[in-house]
Amino acid sequence: SFFELWLPTLQDSYIPYENLTVDEQQLTSRGRCPFKQFIPSKPEKYGIKIWAACDSQTSFVYNCQIYIGKTGNQRERNQGKRVVLDMTKRLETSGRNVTTDNFSTSLDLAREMEKKNLTLLGTIRKNKPELPPGISDYAWEGCIINKIWLSRQSHVSLLLSKKKGKSSPCY
Repeated sequence: SFFELWLPTLQDSYIPYENLTVDEQQLTSRGRCPFKQFIPSKPEKYGIKIWAACDSQTSFVYNCQIYIGKTGNQRERNQGKRVVLDMTKRLETSGRNVTTDNFSTSLDLAREMEKKNLTLLGTIRKNKPELPPGISDYAWEGCIINKIWLSRQSHVSLLLSKKKGKSSPCY
């Protein structure tokens, strides 16, 4: 297909800076399409869901995947992790940083990225099993933002900071 021919050309023609962002994007569509998605949190609720890895400095799309829905009756496990690893496959050992949202961020992904000499930065959901017991109650009380990272010595670090401003990023 055209998309499969275009994607390698896209990646070969551009070398991204050190920071990339992997996130979903929705291409608005009300037409008849077997893989059209309904995402109630988006301004345009119907469309084609595209996973994209973009250069944070230039906004250039380095890699992307069209989400065509689940295959079979099985629900995909660790979809966020798989998407991030797919998007960054050609950048392994480059030392780049990848930023993700709370759908993709996990300690398991951070460890996998570290093996590939990539770093991960992202928000994390308070119900993730890798968070220490009891931290969920403390970390989000009063909208405190919780950040976890994995250092080069494989130590998990935790940073807490108080909410600033009127908007609430807490879930």
